[in-house]
Amino acid sequence: MKRSILAAAAVVLFFLSACSLAEDITPPPGYQAPTPSVDETVYPIVPPDPANGAEIFAEKCAPCHGVDGRGNGSMAANLSVEVPAIGRAEVALSAKPSEWFDLVTNGRMERSMPPFRSLTDRERWDVVAYTLSLHVTQAQLDLAGEVFAQQCQSCHGEQGLGDGPQAANLAVPDWSVQERLAQLSEEELFQVITTGAGSMPAYRDALSDEQRLALAAYVRSLTFTSPGKLASAAATATPEPTPAGTDEPSTTQSAAETAAVPEAGTAPTADGTGLPVTVTATIKGTVVNGSGGELPAGLEANLRAFDGMQEAATLTAPISADGSYEFNDVEVNENRVFMVTVSVNEVDYNSDPLHGSDILAGQAAELPITVFDVSTDLALLRGDRLHVFFDFTDPANVQVVELFIFSNPSQQVVAPADAGGALLNFRLPEGALDVQFQDGQLGDGIYVQTSDGFGVAQAYAPAEGYQILFAYNLPYDRKIDLELAVPIDVAESIVMVPQDGVRLKSDALTDAGTRTVQDVPLRLYTSGTISSGTPLKLSLSGRPAQGARVSAGSTTTLFIGIGAFALVAGAAAFVLVRRKGKPAARDEITEEETPDALMDAIIALDDQRRAGELGEEAYLVRRSELKQRLEAVLAKESKKDSE
Repeated sequence: MKRSILAAAAVVLFFLSACSLAEDITPPPGYQAPTPSVDETVYPIVPPDPANGAEIFAEKCAPCHGVDGRGNGSMAANLSVEVPAIGRAEVALSAKPSEWFDLVTNGRMERSMPPFRSLTDRERWDVVAYTLSLHVTQAQLDLAGEVFAQQCQSCHGEQGLGDGPQAANLAVPDWSVQERLAQLSEEELFQVITTGAGSMPAYRDALSDEQRLALAAYVRSLTFTSPGKLASAAATATPEPTPAGTDEPSTTQSAAETAAVPEAGTAPTADGTGLPVTVTATIKGTVVNGSGGELPAGLEANLRAFDGMQEAATLTAPISADGSYEFNDVEVNENRVFMVTVSVNEVDYNSDPLHGSDILAGQAAELPITVFDVSTDLALLRGDRLHVFFDFTDPANVQVVELFIFSNPSQQVVAPADAGGALLNFRLPEGALDVQFQDGQLGDGIYVQTSDGFGVAQAYAPAEGYQILFAYNLPYDRKIDLELAVPIDVAESIVMVPQDGVRLKSDALTDAGTRTVQDVPLRLYTSGTISSGTPLKLSLSGRPAQGARVSAGSTTTLFIGIGAFALVAGAAAFVLVRRKGKPAARDEITEEETPDALMDAIIALDDQRRAGELGEEAYLVRRSELKQRLEAVLAKESKKDSE
């Protein structure tokens, strides 16, 4: 049994036609789940049009996702996976438009989601805009419009351009810059409205939760063609699905677009019969050993061609001593997708996908592949951080959510000693129940059950920032002692518990102050290195004064959800720079705070943000806090001087 690499060059075996999802799109044999696409997000030049997106959604998306995005489309039952309810608030609130655009563009075939590259960039942004509005009502937007006019317009301007009458001396962002809001979820917008940022005040007390949630949706709508107005798809009938194997022009294309003649030298296009034109081309590449060693002799390159979900052809060519291979007279059409696979030391490596539409007539297409030597040495992996969050929503249990972040800084693939065996073994506390994973489940070939927890049966190529997010329940009756174990040494950790009512004791943890996430006050604790041989021991007692549920999650995924947990972790991230000698944490400022010390802390924080060491959300929250403390100190000194 061969091992696959989670971080190898992604193979996306997908269907490029303009057909709808009204067909069973089970991934083809041999399909491997890809890592996220490295394609750079193309941000919209003009505001997305949700009304146009409604038409596209009805044709392309509704057959599976349902007309209201609840995952109840007519073809959903034919799929082997549950269709995400993207129209529900608990899903949409944590969604970033840029991430959904990438998903629509590249697909996610392991979840039976095909790519829609047959749509133009603008059409994909239009459908994302419409999809993000499915969980919002017009009544909410009307309410938010009134609140915006009263509370926000004086600075942000009527259209969110940052040109309000009070904006002259303030750094007010221009929300017409699409890239700005496309990288923020409504949860993050809600948080900024709640806690404030920079010169913007906090509205936690001035506005209700309902008003702030509606306002976040309204701010999002300001980047669309019709701010504050929902697009109606009611008048748009779901058309008959486009037959598989064709790529008819989208019904939303203009006459000019459908009549356009491709330039000479581009990929073949349909000949007027509805069938793609097939020509021949050369596909070649070079296999390089990223570890610096020699390639084994006798390697072969396998070129696989896919039309839709069906493998159209498989060709084999020898790999020369210098690593080169070449396939001549390969049949190519605009709908066909190619990838090359090489097996080295029982590990499969894949090239990036190659779209037929990207092959230029008369030119050879290049598909390079990087392979690595294989090692079973766990010491090559580096444990970066462990984030732990405790959720007390269930009266009988505490849910423990762990985010384990690690990297492979070596030039070797680190793989299990035995194919199908576990590489990373996570030992769970005694009594742990209902183990859930953000991206899989026990027994799926990646996560395997062990006698004391679970193992990860995956190989990891050289890369930074691997993440394993999982959760489990522990019986809880106002007190619990537990040990948190890690499979490899971890440089630092952050533990988060509700601030009020919950007490945490641990000799290994240091109190790092409090943060508020979605109106939930959290107390943060940090530690230095956690050894794989010495678990992190801690005791919890009491109950939170209010529920500590940070986000409404799905019953089929993690309770807290990956988006919400990332928000919590991001808001806490600044404490980690303390380990690197940066003055960011509260305890680095003396009790007798001085304006100079606080200004130094703000400057250091700005430097960290510019250096990419701090996320936007954590930066805004921390800067707002420091600024408030500075204002309080200045006011105190001013009062003292006047006396």
